[in-house]
Order: sequence, then C-alpha cells, then structure tokens
Amino acid sequence: MNFAQRYTLKQELSENIEQMETDLARWQGEVEDDKNFDEKLAHLKDKRQQLQEKLDALEDAAEDEWDEFKAQLDTAWKELKSAYDNLFEDHETDNQPSEELLKGKTSAMNQGGDQI
Repeated sequence: MNFAQRYTLKQELSENIEQMETDLARWQGEVEDDKNFDEKLAHLKDKRQQLQEKLDALEDAAEDEWDEFKAQLDTAWKELKSAYDNLFEDHETDNQPSEELLKGKTSAMNQGGDQI
C-alpha cells in the first residue's frame, strides 16, 4: 500500500473514531448511573486506544511487514466496532449511530479486495 493509500486509510478511520466519540457524547447524556454502560464504555475506550496506537504506527509500517500490520489494524478496527455496536445495542436511545459506522467500513478499507 502506497503512502497516499495509507494516509487515506488513516484519515477515514480517524474520522470514524471522531464520529463514534460524537455519538458517545450524545448517548452519555441519556444514560445515568448505569454500571453496565460504564463498563462497556471503558472497554470501548480501551479498544479505541489500541486502534489509535496502530494508526499512529501506520505511516512507519515497513512494506515487507505490511500484511501483518494490516491484519493487526483490521483486528483493532473490528474490535472497536464491535465494542461500539455492543454499547449501542444495549441502550435504547433516540440518538441513532451514524449510518457509516453502522456499516462498519470505509472506502479505503477494501482496496484490492482486502479488509483494510
């Protein structure tokens, strides 16, 4: 994957993370003193941090290690998306998650037929 593709991938995943945080800010205002929500939110934040660490390392990933790095990035995204979906499914809210996040993909994630 060339640097332009890496940049696009990083931007799109970063935008998804920002949208998740926007959704969470809306939901937190609707959920009060819910221990289950707090635990799932802590799990989500942990997964977000793991993905962010991968995104920070994206530009420096060596070409010969790209397939392994890509698999790790894909796993980190799937785990974050799963935590996000799990949090949303357990709490009724008038605020729906963003449509693109419900799909769980970005245009850069499927270049060349691969997940990321």
